[in-house]
Amino acid sequence: MKDDTLFNVLVGVVIVTICLLLILIFSSSTSDSYTELYFEDPEDLPTELVQGETIDFSFSIHSFENQEMLYEYTVYIEYYNSLDKVTSEETINEDTITLNHNEISITTQKLTISEDADHAKVTIQANDEQTYFWLWRAE
Repeated sequence: MKDDTLFNVLVGVVIVTICLLLILIFSSSTSDSYTELYFEDPEDLPTELVQGETIDFSFSIHSFENQEMLYEYTVYIEYYNSLDKVTSEETINEDTITLNHNEISITTQKLTISEDADHAKVTIQANDEQTYFWLWRAE
C-alpha cells in the first residue's frame, strides 16, 4: 500500500513536470534580436574600378530586433594604392531609417568613381553592422 502511494506521487510529479516544461517551451518567445545587412544581388556587384564610371548596387537592412529600431547608415568608398594604403575616403550617402521587427529596407546607391586607384573598398555601415565589396583596377 505504501509502495502504491509513493508510485502515484512520483507519477504525479513527473506529469506536472512534463506539463510545466511543455508550457515553458510553447509559451516562450524568441528573444534573440539581430539585424541583417546584405547586398541584394551579391553575384552582380561591380568588380572593376574605372575612374569616371558610375556603378550602382542595392543593399538591405532587415530588422529582427523585436522592437522599432532606428538605423543610421553610411555608404563610403576607400581608395587604395598598390601598397594597400588608403589614399582617400569619400562618403557617398548618410541617412537614417526606422524599421519595425521583421521589416526590410532596400536602398539603391549610385557611385561615380572619382579616383584612379589600384583598388577600392565600398562599405555600408549600419549601426553596429558592416558589409563591403572590392573594386579592382580594370586591366
